[in-house]
Amino acid sequence: MLGVSGMGIPGYAAQADSGANGTFPAFINPDKYLTFALPSGATADQKALAAEIMALDHRAHEQLGPDTPEWKEVLGMLTNAANIGLMYGEVPQARLDYNQAEQAFFLHLQAKNRLKYLLGLMIGVVVCTLLSGLLYALARSLAQPFVTPKLLPLLCLFAGMGSLTSVLTRLDSIDLKFETTDLLIMISGGARPIVAIFFALVVYLILDLKLIDVKFGTPTDENRNSIYLISSFLCGFSERFAQDILSKVFPTIGGS
Repeated sequence: MLGVSGMGIPGYAAQADSGANGTFPAFINPDKYLTFALPSGATADQKALAAEIMALDHRAHEQLGPDTPEWKEVLGMLTNAANIGLMYGEVPQARLDYNQAEQAFFLHLQAKNRLKYLLGLMIGVVVCTLLSGLLYALARSLAQPFVTPKLLPLLCLFAGMGSLTSVLTRLDSIDLKFETTDLLIMISGGARPIVAIFFALVVYLILDLKLIDVKFGTPTDENRNSIYLISSFLCGFSERFAQDILSKVFPTIGGS
């Protein structure tokens, strides 16, 4: 009898009664890994199935977490696949169960990663807004010639709001199911508002200095700041907006 567990330990001794062909019903061991056995004279398809079940068992254990509802759903399907394919030799049917388990795993991982991405984004918005307030408090004399000090935190806030709105409106289309590093996912989310704020500040200067001719109706001096806030929001909502503004500046700079 060859015992196989998600722990990847060769010759793992399973505490279960084996059948005539050396197999036993798959079960979850105390370490929360799926344990099963290859039958004597296992076919190449059965060996391949066993290897894939073991790999997905590892991933579910590490990325979904033992005893979570998502983990239990995936492990239930993997248990069925191991029993059907290895005990009863119905590899095609076991493949269907395995494919369902794999699909469920990626769906659950996608949902968890999207929440982590959104959390990173919100942290990035808060951090950038606080930093802009600190900049206003400590460096008003430096910012005054270029940006109205009281406007600086609002520009950053609106850029962050634009980033958050953009992500929320297309959260279902963000593909993160193959991402496995929590820190990298959160950093990716937190970087969006930072990039948006950089764009927003540069676009503000471009509009304020009138480096390009952009028509916003007929704004008065009283509501001109509203135009800047709208442009900051658009920089966060669509990087294409900021890129289009910057692309119009390059010929102007080159010509001068």
